[in-house]
Amino acid sequence: SFHDKSVATKDLHLFVAADADSAPYIFMFRLQTTSHPAALKRAISYSDNKTQRVFPCFGLIILSLSPFVYLNSVNNPWRTAPFFRPVRVSFCVVFLVVFFRNWYTDIQRQPTILQLGGMYLKLIHLSDLHLGKRLNEYSLLEDQKYILRQILSIIREEQPDGILIAGDIYDKPVPSGEAVHLLDDFLSALHGLDLPVLIISGNHDSADRLPFAGRILKDSRIHISPVYHGEVTCVDLMDEYGPAHCYLLPFIKPVHVRAAHPEAEITSYNDAVRIAIEDMHIDPSQRNILVTHQFVSGAQRSDSEELTVGGTDQVDLSLMADFHYVALGHLHRPQTLGDSGRVRYCGSPLKYSFSEAAGDKSVTIVTMDGSGNVEITLRPLHPLREMRELRGTYEELTARDFYDGTTYREDYVHLTLTDEEDVPDALGRLRSIYHNIMKLDYDNLRTRSSGGELPDIQESLSPMDLFSQFYEAQNNSEMSAEQSAIIADLIGDIWEVDP
Repeated sequence: SFHDKSVATKDLHLFVAADADSAPYIFMFRLQTTSHPAALKRAISYSDNKTQRVFPCFGLIILSLSPFVYLNSVNNPWRTAPFFRPVRVSFCVVFLVVFFRNWYTDIQRQPTILQLGGMYLKLIHLSDLHLGKRLNEYSLLEDQKYILRQILSIIREEQPDGILIAGDIYDKPVPSGEAVHLLDDFLSALHGLDLPVLIISGNHDSADRLPFAGRILKDSRIHISPVYHGEVTCVDLMDEYGPAHCYLLPFIKPVHVRAAHPEAEITSYNDAVRIAIEDMHIDPSQRNILVTHQFVSGAQRSDSEELTVGGTDQVDLSLMADFHYVALGHLHRPQTLGDSGRVRYCGSPLKYSFSEAAGDKSVTIVTMDGSGNVEITLRPLHPLREMRELRGTYEELTARDFYDGTTYREDYVHLTLTDEEDVPDALGRLRSIYHNIMKLDYDNLRTRSSGGELPDIQESLSPMDLFSQFYEAQNNSEMSAEQSAIIADLIGDIWEVDP
């Protein structure tokens, strides 16, 4: 019944309202909640309102009245005995006294949360959705819809306590209408699961546009970081251990922090992030989580991220030492930084460059206990179309046994031909087999040496000799007799017209 939130809520109300000394109820409570701690915590949180906790007690009335009903039933052989009437009255008085005493006590106290083994705060960490992205002129909108549905399915199965989305929600500061609709569908689905969603803007987002209607959405438990003006939004996620403070620091540049702190000396991204974190006034004795979108030193880039000259956008890992978990966005390759295992890029849900073709994508699930100890698990993601790098001669790549039984024909592919001679209309012919070719190139002796130096040119050489050397340097072979004759005729015509 825990997969049905309404049923789970009713059951848990009944168990929480039950007398703590009632062994059967405690047994049922443990049996049904041990494997679903997140559902338990959410359902208990619904019973905070005292008036809501009055009505489940009436379920106990029915259970407790069972002996009384039997005593008055026609099947009771002592029902007509002279001593039975005072017994019935006494039983009724005792029952009413006990019931109203327990009822009054229940509405005066908060519901008891049993300290079961395995209870923890569970978060799902996402980033770099890049909704609306086009790659090599291919729209990835269909692929993004597919992967978001898969992410929602994982969220329903995991039943987390919150969702962290660490920036680059859109691929462009002014996203397309289709991208906006896709985000709207995704957030509506998350809202339907009654989960807190914490979102920050990344370097691809517009920090002004993304938090539109943010103050209204906050009432629906969707928290979007506003433009940075010197303050960082903090959202508390509550569990049985108390609050976990989540700080939402959007992508910032030195110029943003200088505007808020004109007196401070800020010359780098590292200075900017350091001052922003200092302004949070973190209490190390509490559990603290940072959601941010920066390039942390030591992380590995991929080809799909924006680069800066000289690595000026790098931030020291040591700045994040006071956080129990740092949910990073910006880099698309999933990776954990440092020895503590508490600083992580979850990576993009899809591959956005062929440099990521050999890697796997996943959803990062973070579990945190009352002391802030973190455990990370991964749920794999399977895209609608994979990104593949295939190489071989034209004959090899077009052989049926090469692509039969694979998904190559519908995948996004980068084909590398190793033929020494150019294949006429190679792209058009290969597209009849591989429908989503994003890139086609050659790798042979000619292409490998084309970046080298040409042989020394001597003024004493004739035009024909010069061209012969040039042709050989470009093609790693000499001209044929027919080619030499054509070039000789052309040179002759040129010298006759313009000696």
